[in-house]
Amino acid sequence: MSQAEYLRIFCGLLGTAAIAFAATPFVRRLAIRVKALDIPKDERRMHKKPIPLLGGLALFTAFIAAYLILFPITSENLFFLLGALVIVAVGTLDDIRPLSPAIKALGQVVACLFPIFGGMQIDYIGWFGGEYLGFHPWISVLLTLVWMFAIINAINLVDGLDGLAVGLSAISAIAMLVISIMIGNPITAVTSALLAGACLGFIPYNINPAKIFMGDAGALFLGYVLACLSVQGMFKAYTVISLFVPLCIFAVPLFDTVTSFLRRLLKGKNPFQGDKQHLHHKLILKGLTQTQSVLVLYSASAIIGLAAVVIAEGSLLVGFVLMLVAIAVSFALTGIFSRVDKETSKADATQETPHE
Repeated sequence: MSQAEYLRIFCGLLGTAAIAFAATPFVRRLAIRVKALDIPKDERRMHKKPIPLLGGLALFTAFIAAYLILFPITSENLFFLLGALVIVAVGTLDDIRPLSPAIKALGQVVACLFPIFGGMQIDYIGWFGGEYLGFHPWISVLLTLVWMFAIINAINLVDGLDGLAVGLSAISAIAMLVISIMIGNPITAVTSALLAGACLGFIPYNINPAKIFMGDAGALFLGYVLACLSVQGMFKAYTVISLFVPLCIFAVPLFDTVTSFLRRLLKGKNPFQGDKQHLHHKLILKGLTQTQSVLVLYSASAIIGLAAVVIAEGSLLVGFVLMLVAIAVSFALTGIFSRVDKETSKADATQETPHE
């Protein structure tokens, strides 16, 4: 890649971070004005008071502004942007006045069809020995739609703690940025940098205690762009099984989504009905704070993201070892945090002075 491309990446990342950071306070005031608030009305919610939603509009604004400056309006780019507009509209409506699951799913499918029919499809994946596994056009469309729908909902479902979904999205975008630079794919690299920057600019307002939530407008948008990036640059460019690369990049949200769906189906429940058994909920039940739980999942995602980079270079064995390391680190941090919290609680109890 040329120096000009590296400059676009650098400026794009900093630019979107600055725009998202500057736009979020305005979006927060807008959310309060239109009463788009997340009210803690069930046990699944971790916050105790209403928090403004619509933070995704700041992410969307930052990303789109930089994208329009850095990319020409080709037919493929136009379809991508139209899909992004649809997905944000669906999320915004759901934040203001909750939509039914069917309408929400239909909106996601419509949004995904725009980039798919604009040419962004999984028409083949890399295989061993430099070979490629191709698909029939209609199978390609269906496979791409299922993949995009899965990623969108995985990011949405993991959005349960302050800063969790946006942080995991930033880590995924950075992993794709590094891989895209390695393989010389400037389009995916710059787009990944824009998404990572938008996430990083929003995180200061979203970490615990959150001043604003990104809501469905943000979670659906991040999932949509991440899915498009994986289709655009992650499936087709490797001499090893390229399917492992995007699976590693999205390992944490995908694992949480798949296990949640299977758990609900085995219990005879609606797989789309929320519960309090997600990974982040289980960490909270172990005694971890919101911040500690987020750090555990950040660490796992970052190490598995590194595994994706290693696998992209062709080192499958090292990549799998790193995934085992990620699991070990997650258990170790969980144990350390829970032990520290217990010791702190005991120390606080012993230091209490009796009432006179």
